[in-house]
Amino acid sequence: MILLISFITLALNAQVHCQEGVLLFDKVRSIYQEDSTTIITLRTRSSGSDSLIIIFILPVEEEKKAYIFGSGIQEILELANSNLLKQDIVFIQPGFSRIPWYGDCPDNQQISQEKYLLDLISQVSLNFHNHHKRIYLLGFSKSGWGSMSVLLNYPDILDGIFIWDTPFCSEFKKEWGMDQVFRDSNYYTRNYLLTKRIGKAARSLEGKTIAIGGHDLFLEETKIFLELMDENNISYFYNPDLHYKHEWNKEWIYSLLHYGEDIVIDTIDNPDRLIRD
Repeated sequence: MILLISFITLALNAQVHCQEGVLLFDKVRSIYQEDSTTIITLRTRSSGSDSLIIIFILPVEEEKKAYIFGSGIQEILELANSNLLKQDIVFIQPGFSRIPWYGDCPDNQQISQEKYLLDLISQVSLNFHNHHKRIYLLGFSKSGWGSMSVLLNYPDILDGIFIWDTPFCSEFKKEWGMDQVFRDSNYYTRNYLLTKRIGKAARSLEGKTIAIGGHDLFLEETKIFLELMDENNISYFYNPDLHYKHEWNKEWIYSLLHYGEDIVIDTIDNPDRLIRD
């Protein structure tokens, strides 16, 4: 692993570095975060094409507890090292100074997690301004919830999401750290409750890639949310056969990424290339 540490400030014309086949680390200070955070990037091999896929891997926890549920970008690195990912893909995993729920606190600009992510997407897009880009979010649990939330709010900047074992029906609960971001139940329900927002956003989701899996903790919530999507004629891909623990796992990642165009190698000639737990 090669370690590159630089210091950039979001909301400025900053560079986020990436290199083929290795994880690179950029130290970032943003007006939307209380402390500096670390962005980790990985690029698959380049074909010289002007087309590029950019996938943001959204963490479940804040940076100081980032690996409680494993490492999303480490799982991606293992897929890349096994030659299971296609060329011309950039993966980006942002860090968060507080537990991420991917919303904006109404009282504190420095806990504006949605704005922070949107700012990062904007900066990365500028970095690759010469490319034709498709941009996706990848997450599970709270970061799957966040992926859906950001897609509902900003469908124009995303091409889709890949999410697994997601608490789609979550109402406001203090014990999950929601109060650090959303302040109270009224603010959360009015602005962020997914089950209230999905119908209003239905038309804007036309043509988006929405790949969903769910088995462990949130299977029933997944079923409820899929029914809401059906009622609103929203297209999606659902894989009910992902039976894994509530953590980052290269197998469910690989399975969901199949639904995105030109992301994974379609056939595995040697099953051992995907190591099972």
